[in-house]
Amino acid sequence: MNSAPISTSINDLYFECSGDGADVLMIHGWASSGRMWTPLTQALDDVARCWTLDLAGFGRSPLPIHIRPDLDAHLAWVIAFCERHQVRPKVVVGHSMGGLLALKLAHKRPDLAQRLVLMCPVVTGRFGLNVNEVFASQFWLLLSAYTRKFW
Repeated sequence: MNSAPISTSINDLYFECSGDGADVLMIHGWASSGRMWTPLTQALDDVARCWTLDLAGFGRSPLPIHIRPDLDAHLAWVIAFCERHQVRPKVVVGHSMGGLLALKLAHKRPDLAQRLVLMCPVVTGRFGLNVNEVFASQFWLLLSAYTRKFW
């Protein structure tokens, strides 16, 4: 049985859910939104219940007022989202920054990330990229505003 997509905004975090089967959580990357997963969610419709969300400041999720989100804030929102909707993903799929969030989710809450599929994940290492510094910059505000036009 196929379910119709659910589109809603809860706590200012937009998400869609479709399909039947085990939960699969999909986390988009930088300069993107949950819409990037549409072809994959359609392909998995008969075997998985796919949850896609727009992280704060991306896609259809507004940028929080009085807070500039960093990775820890995004992670807390993803965890709160899973708790609120009783999502217990068998698989978490993450692209780019979403891959980094998926890794952090698996480390902090392994019960919410039994398996990971990481697509070009952002990993920090010897280059010393501090993603939180990027979030704190004017560049993030400009990029967020620009990409919302397309996603």
